[in-house]
Order: sequence, then C-alpha cells, then structure tokens
Amino acid sequence: MGVITYTSLTQVIEWGDLATFVTFDTRVTARSAEPTLASVFAEFGAAYVWNNVTAYFDETSVEKQTFDGVAASVKAKINDPQFSMIGEEQTDFLQDVFKKSKKSGKPWQIFAAATMMGPNVPPNMYTMSANAPTESQADVQTYMEGLLASSSAGLFRAAAAMANTQTTWNRDDWNGFGHERAQILDVCKNDANNAIILGGDLHDSWAWTLYEGGNMTGTPVAVNLGAPGVTSPGWGPYLYPAISPIEGLLGGPDGVYDFISDGFEDVNPGLVYGSTKDKGFFAVKATKETHTTEYFHVDAVNTVSDYATARSSSEGITSDFYCGASLITYAGEQGSLEKQADCGVITFSAERPAEWSISVPASFMSGEGKKGKGKPLVNCGGNACIVKKDGKQGKSKTDKKKTKKGKKKKGKKGKK
Repeated sequence: MGVITYTSLTQVIEWGDLATFVTFDTRVTARSAEPTLASVFAEFGAAYVWNNVTAYFDETSVEKQTFDGVAASVKAKINDPQFSMIGEEQTDFLQDVFKKSKKSGKPWQIFAAATMMGPNVPPNMYTMSANAPTESQADVQTYMEGLLASSSAGLFRAAAAMANTQTTWNRDDWNGFGHERAQILDVCKNDANNAIILGGDLHDSWAWTLYEGGNMTGTPVAVNLGAPGVTSPGWGPYLYPAISPIEGLLGGPDGVYDFISDGFEDVNPGLVYGSTKDKGFFAVKATKETHTTEYFHVDAVNTVSDYATARSSSEGITSDFYCGASLITYAGEQGSLEKQADCGVITFSAERPAEWSISVPASFMSGEGKKGKGKPLVNCGGNACIVKKDGKQGKSKTDKKKTKKGKKKKGKKGKK
C-alpha cells in the first residue's frame, strides 16, 4: 500500500494515489543553535518589575514603547537566515518530493515536521475576561487585574506584553526558525496541492491554519496539526492554579480550561483548535476530497504510569477516552481547517488493531539488512507488531532470537 524511500533518517512514504509523506531529521543533520535568546519571556523581563499592565496598551507609555522595541529585536533574531532546522539540502528535497507528488495528482502532501509551525503567542490575561460568561465578565476582569498586579505574576505580565506585540514564545520549534519556516510554506503554497504539516512537542493539542510567510494572518497555504503529549505537562495545569479561585464564575474546572484555551485562540488568529486540559492523540481519515482529524483525550484521572497495569491481557485500551474536536480540510482549498459539529468520522475499538502492509527498513525490525529492505508489518496492537511468515501471522525474526541468557529480545514498535 505504501512505499518507503529510506536514506539516513529521511523517509518518503508514497501512500497509493492518495498522499505523500516526508520526514527528516530535525536535530542533528543541519540544525543550527537556536536564536541566542535565553528565554523569550526573559527578553520581556521588565514586566517582572512593571506591574501597571494598563500602561502596556498605552501607545505613549514607556512600557509600551519598550516592549515594542523588545518585540522587534526578538522577531529579527528568530527570522535571521543563519538559523536553520533542516537546512537547504533537505528543504530542496522536500520541494522536489512535493512537486512530484503534486504532478502525479495526489491530493495530500504531508510533512512530518516533528515540532509545531503555527505562530504561538501566549494568552493575554488582561483581556481574557471577554471569554467569561457575560454575567461574570466584570468580576473576572477585576480578579485578573488584581492577579496581574501581584508581585508573583511577572511571567503572566510578560505573556501579556508578548501577546500585545504578537511575539511568539517558543524558540525550540519552528517559531525559532522563521526564515526557514517561510521557505517551507512557500513550497507548500507553490509545490503542493494540499499541504498538511504534522507536529507536536508542545504537550497540548493544537491545530492551525498556516499563512504565507509564517505570518499571523494572510493567505492560507497549509494546515498544522499538533499531537498532545501523554504525560508531559502543558499550559493548562500551569495556568489553572492561578485562575481556579474564580472557577465558580467560569462554570467549574472544565470552564477554567476552556477559558485558557479560548485565551490562546484570541491572540492566535490561525489557531482553529487548542486544548490544554487532557492528554491523548489524534487520528486521521483521508479521502480524495477531505482530510479529517479527530482529537481524542484521556481524562487525567485515568492516566497510569505502571506499564504492567497498563498492559491488559488483551493489549487493549485501558481507559475510556473522548473526542475533543473533529476538524476537516477540503482538497483544493489550501489551508482550510474547519471545526465540525460532531465527532464520529473516525471510529475504532480496542478489538480492532491497526493494519500495516508497508515495508519497514530491516534495521527497524532486527538491526540487520540493507537500508530500504524489510519485512512488512501486517498486524500491530497496542504494544507489539507481528510480521508475516509464509503467508501466516507469526513472530518477528527479532522476537525469535535469544540472548545468551535465554531471554527474548523485544521487537520494535510499528507506527502507523
């Protein structure tokens, strides 16, 4: 069903006449150091001293003029062409692969970019009260102003200053490599039918429409889907304690998390979906006409860290999960990303394992063999994959090998 071109850490997967997947090494091969910023928040360090947040929005104030200057400096650094994540050679390779895929008529060109491309600005806690229930907005605003004026709220004030100047906070993802991001988005615009960029590493669930040049608004050119972590902390648990004293005004604990997520959407025009509460995964269903992504979340109270407990006898899912959002992209509409009223396009159960029929490099399975050759994975459950043996299911070559101590070696996990 799919064909892998395998060179070093580069993979190109041709998925029939539907899609082309490309992934690169983003850490070793061509990556430069990040822009020389100890922390973007630290660049706005004056906010830790200036607690009159109202002045941040006054065009004539020293605070506003200072933060405008800081923002200009930060943006110049993160857009400096000397900073690179994948390098010129891999960028050119991406362009060539996408061009061929587009010419062949495949509707979807997919770049697994490892980290996120969406320009992510932190929420402005000074203006978030607009997202509270109408009858509570005045009380919420009073609380937020008091919170921001406190001596311990320096980071929150820095976030407000960054939001007011549209300054992104993370330099470790593509927001720290603005020049190269713009080049890749040009490839998506000109050399792809419909570009989908997959990422993660921000711990929460995110979905963006990406605009030409990596700008906050403009011409849509691609979609950026961000998978959440499983146990890693995110923005929600970090901000929740500061806002929880007014959870009664926001409709309870879930209302607080919605309030936080809405705060991100307020200051990030391309952000279509953000969830900072529960962890989980997203699943995709693509056809020639549509690309649907559904985000599934596991309630934190059901998360377990004991692997012996997590692995049931059936190797099935050990906790209930819920669908947080269903998002659809239409072929022929670059960058289109819309929330659907209900989930349900993608359905599966613990009894239905994922199916593979693509060749995986032998080195992934057994550490042997030449690059580009390998045994096809045909049945992968939650914890292991089984490969074909003479047309029948059987254990992998790796699993059959024994160490000198007589213990079986564990096979490698497959990835869909």
